[in-house]
Amino acid sequence: MERRAIQVVKGLCGQPGIEQSIFVYSDKVDYEEVLRLPVDIVYRKARNRKETCQEISHLIQTYRPDIVHSWLDRFPTEQFFFPWLKFRYGFKYIHGAVCDGLTIPRFTTVWFGQKLSFLAADAVVSNSKAGLLAKGAPLKKSHVIYNGFNFERIPQQLDKKKVEAFGVVSQYVVTMCGRVDGSKDWDSYLYVAQKAAESSLDVTFLAVGNGVLLDQYKTAVNEHRIKNVFFTGRRNDVEELVGLSDVCMLLTDGSRHVEGVSNFIVESMASGKPVIATRGGGTPEIITDGENGYVVEDNKQEAFERLKELLSDADRRTTFGYRAKEEVEHRFSIDVQTRSYFKLYHQLIEH
Repeated sequence: MERRAIQVVKGLCGQPGIEQSIFVYSDKVDYEEVLRLPVDIVYRKARNRKETCQEISHLIQTYRPDIVHSWLDRFPTEQFFFPWLKFRYGFKYIHGAVCDGLTIPRFTTVWFGQKLSFLAADAVVSNSKAGLLAKGAPLKKSHVIYNGFNFERIPQQLDKKKVEAFGVVSQYVVTMCGRVDGSKDWDSYLYVAQKAAESSLDVTFLAVGNGVLLDQYKTAVNEHRIKNVFFTGRRNDVEELVGLSDVCMLLTDGSRHVEGVSNFIVESMASGKPVIATRGGGTPEIITDGENGYVVEDNKQEAFERLKELLSDADRRTTFGYRAKEEVEHRFSIDVQTRSYFKLYHQLIEH
């Protein structure tokens, strides 16, 4: 969500007639590039929901914005609050927090908050068609604006020492990046790694990301002596690690999480890497199975078989990677995303 928001802000900087301000709940910023942009950033550390709503109300009164674009995901207090603020101050309201393909249980507080927010919103934006359908967003207000990738982020030179630092000396490198929690299927990723070792495939598996289960998985890797897997923890050089990889994977536990259009998939394809990903959500909206990557069922054995095919066929890896990069250039570039939001903002104001 933060990556999407920053790409939008960055893309709109310098556009005629637009001034931007960002309201955030914490002074912890994962993507520090936003600090170098010519925008106001307002930090607030409210102690509770009441204080948060008071802060938001004060900012609306101070800035008097034409558009409020909310990226809040599953915050029922704010979802009930924004419709009231819109009624009071008359701004155009964009509900932009639809980011995954999970269905919210009916008649819960979050469900009611989202329905009210949809009703009040002038536009509902998601980064996938699957997300809008899963959340039951009103079609007349719904817009799909895919994540934009800035190709300037792809490193021009790659240093193999980046992966050698983890002890990687194998012929091939596979990378999966995401939160180390129950939403990503790290168990299946470890299964694939173990099967690769049993099949004597000369491949190392990088597991990139941080999360509540990181220490648990590190311990499991050591206890089971899985020597071809390295959990790297949080990294700020994901693009370089992807560039040094031969194949990327994103395996997901569909019972806990359904992807919208994953940033990691977009980034991997932009780097010309074939991706193997679990079917579900918006993943088939970017990966065409058998043409620029593989979409597998929730089946770890199938994921392994697909990986084995790619590692044994250099021509297929190259062809898939070329097509993957073309797909991102055509539909998922930062320019396409920026133009889409710029057009939407103007449509709302003119209307």
